[in-house]
Amino acid sequence: MARLVTPFGYKLQTELSNEFSRMDSEWFFPWHGLNSGCDINVDNFDGRRIRLGGVRFEGCEPVYWAAVKRYLTNKISEAFDLADREIRESGQANAPRIAEDAASAMEEYCWRIRRQAIDTDRRLQGRGYPDPEYSSPHADRMEFASDIARRKAALVSFHVPEEAPEPSLPPPPPLTLSKRFERVYDRNKGKWATVALVIGAIGIAFRYFF
Repeated sequence: MARLVTPFGYKLQTELSNEFSRMDSEWFFPWHGLNSGCDINVDNFDGRRIRLGGVRFEGCEPVYWAAVKRYLTNKISEAFDLADREIRESGQANAPRIAEDAASAMEEYCWRIRRQAIDTDRRLQGRGYPDPEYSSPHADRMEFASDIARRKAALVSFHVPEEAPEPSLPPPPPLTLSKRFERVYDRNKGKWATVALVIGAIGIAFRYFF
């Protein structure tokens, strides 16, 4: 059975779908201008801009992939900040489900952006004749699943306090000598009865024969 998504999860998925369209038109598409001899001016996702012109993409590939990685790192932080705010407003009981929705939506989005980045890279490298087998080593080194898992775990841990361990009972007082004897006697009642019968029989035989 499919897991039910929270209202926050649906909202985040919609926002990320719109964000992908924006990134495609406002960030990935302008890079194609390099092959036409046009200048480009796009966000570097660190408060600065990437301004290039009169160069080939090969020399800019590290800059391109560093910006993609920085963008995804920022989006992951933004998504979990939104999840944190949602949990504070809706209650701690919703924390696990909201955190799971944030993680699921972001992982899907990161893979989608990565695929688009690879496709754009291929087209720029091939200058209109992309090699479908080419994958940039920068893309192969890109990893975001561990960051998402870490943020998810931290969010749940912060909002769902661990249950306090039950207080341990004090150890029982040591048994007295009489109590120990009673316990031994109770465990061996059958044996004591047998021993008594044997001793009694010996006594009767002793009086009868001697």
